[in-house]
Amino acid sequence: MKKHKIKILAKTAKKEAQENLRSAIASDLKQITEKLGLNGKKTNKEIAKSAKHLAKKLAKGIKIDKTALMEIANEKPAKAPATAPTADKAEETPKAAPASANKATNATTQKTAPAKPAAAKK
Repeated sequence: MKKHKIKILAKTAKKEAQENLRSAIASDLKQITEKLGLNGKKTNKEIAKSAKHLAKKLAKGIKIDKTALMEIANEKPAKAPATAPTADKAEETPKAAPASANKATNATTQKTAPAKPAAAKK
């Protein structure tokens, strides 16, 4: 694996760790302020800002083991078995326009190439 790729993986791992720290600190502090009755918009904003700064300081001390990162990256993830579309996916597919829709616009948007006659086989 190239050094550049390893650096990118290490940087993303460090950012993920920093984000996890920030969210954990912020959620814990918000729970404490709710128990004390000090929760408010201004307090929550200050908590979020302080949690971000603290997580940044703590993340500077994190050392990522690049050899372990290389081993993890080199492992090929197992492919998930193909499954039939579920009801959720079926709902996401676009549905045909109703027949009573504006026929003039449907006729112009649904132009098709003229059918070619099939070649006779001898």
